[in-house]
Amino acid sequence: MSRRRQQVFLCLLLGSLLIVLLRIAWPFGSSLVLAVLLATVLGPANYRLIRILRRRGLASLLTTLATVIVMEVIFGFVCYRVVKDAMKIQHTLNQRSVEEGGWGAMVAHFNRSDRGRAGNTVACFQRNSAGQTSMRG
Repeated sequence: MSRRRQQVFLCLLLGSLLIVLLRIAWPFGSSLVLAVLLATVLGPANYRLIRILRRRGLASLLTTLATVIVMEVIFGFVCYRVVKDAMKIQHTLNQRSVEEGGWGAMVAHFNRSDRGRAGNTVACFQRNSAGQTSMRG
């Protein structure tokens, strides 16, 4: 085999291995981008701590712990707000549904307004003499 053929074979082999590597790493792409971003942003703080403490391992540990704590606080706050807003929405929907005659009446109202747009048959709700909602359709 000539040297040129060996180089072409090596390039083809490396190209195919690169494709396989990218297919394996693709699900972790967002995590890798986040890791690069955090390393870029927190690198100067870590170097400053290394100079102050004169211990690389301790500085890295403190930087990592501070990052985890800050991210946990942010994530916790976001989760708290989402749950609080979801509870507020659920309470508002319950209040409106009680004022309008219950969940069945509210669903029937939405189904009637969607019937023309959706083009499919949607079951209608009706209230009987006892005040219970039943389905007809």
